[in-house]
Amino acid sequence: MTSSSDKKPITQSMLDKLAYDQNIETTTKITSTMTSNPFAMVIFHQSDIEAATYKLAKSIDDPQTSGGVKLVFVQESCAERFTANLKSKLKTYSEDQLQGLNLKDTIKQSNKIVSKLTTKTISPEGPLSYASILVWDFSQEYFKGDSGAGDGKALPIVCLFSFRTSKEAIALIKKETTNENVSIWCENQAMAYEVITATSLQNYYLNCFDVSLSPLHPYIQKAQPYALVENSYHYETLQISGHLKSIVFPFGTIFAN
Repeated sequence: MTSSSDKKPITQSMLDKLAYDQNIETTTKITSTMTSNPFAMVIFHQSDIEAATYKLAKSIDDPQTSGGVKLVFVQESCAERFTANLKSKLKTYSEDQLQGLNLKDTIKQSNKIVSKLTTKTISPEGPLSYASILVWDFSQEYFKGDSGAGDGKALPIVCLFSFRTSKEAIALIKKETTNENVSIWCENQAMAYEVITATSLQNYYLNCFDVSLSPLHPYIQKAQPYALVENSYHYETLQISGHLKSIVFPFGTIFAN
């Protein structure tokens, strides 16, 4: 077990050095679940909120990608800190920029729907600003349908839920997500693996997001349990209750139990 004196916090410098943002074309050839299926994100109080919101904001900045974060679960005790950190990172776009990105109609449609809801939201300040609107306590099912731009894409709306305990988080994940990818931000190893063991998703990214799973590809194809370290990440495949699960996390930076 890693002692508390050996444990290193995840810093922005580490985030910049690690290969979080893989080339999408290359990654897609390796495993389609990386980019074609959306992510869920789980954020615990004991986590690097700065890093988590940095990755979330980068995902939100591109609503046209099919593999971005669409669902977020935040521990109640850090919800205010999460909101403040995220809101400061969301970008705003001018009307001309929206038009150039073919997003103007989509954003109008999103704003029209959300304006009718009596719920809290998170979005950047300013008129005609863009970010995928984050809506508290509404299921993804409510926002399914065409974006209004005639392209068949879903509305760029991210659904958020708060939880108090890991058991509540697990219950929400089981109820709300069919995503194959989940990014879990938590500095407690036992708690993170409790979520992995109790849920039936496919790919688990601990304290990271959208890292290439290519080192595990041969073992995923064979449904073979395996573990290795490569490019400063720990990778493993586990068979749990008949489900093969792929797990990756930055090597040497987590966990504290």
